[in-house]
Amino acid sequence: MAAQIDERVRRLLDGPNMAHVASVDRTGRPRVQPVWIGTDGDRLLINTQEGRTWPKRVRRDPRISLSIVNAELPAEYVEIVGSVVAETTDGAKDHLDELSRVYTGGDYPNHFEGEVRVIFQIEPERINYVNLLEHVPGMPASESEQ
Repeated sequence: MAAQIDERVRRLLDGPNMAHVASVDRTGRPRVQPVWIGTDGDRLLINTQEGRTWPKRVRRDPRISLSIVNAELPAEYVEIVGSVVAETTDGAKDHLDELSRVYTGGDYPNHFEGEVRVIFQIEPERINYVNLLEHVPGMPASESEQ
């Protein structure tokens, strides 16, 4: 069952905050790479270049985890567990330019002849929003929160 993205999480996803994507390699070891991230409704979108190693991992095992940390307030972050449910090359170059405008303020400057981009769609199954300045998860609530 897909998890719903609330407005706090959407704000983190739509801002220039790097996502760290964890996938599992052939030996079962977790691997993490930073990526730009966007959304399409309640699905997450990650754009990558064909031929990189991590797309091979998610094609073999589509389960992934992500963390997105607020670049301006690192005490605020979200953890997302989900699965890659679709991929496409359609519109992937334009999508990368859209992401680049969010993260850099301009179109992606490093497109090259013959480049193949792919968009992975991720369905979130579990979302855990945390703001350590509001409340530490697992700790009793303060008197003011009760």
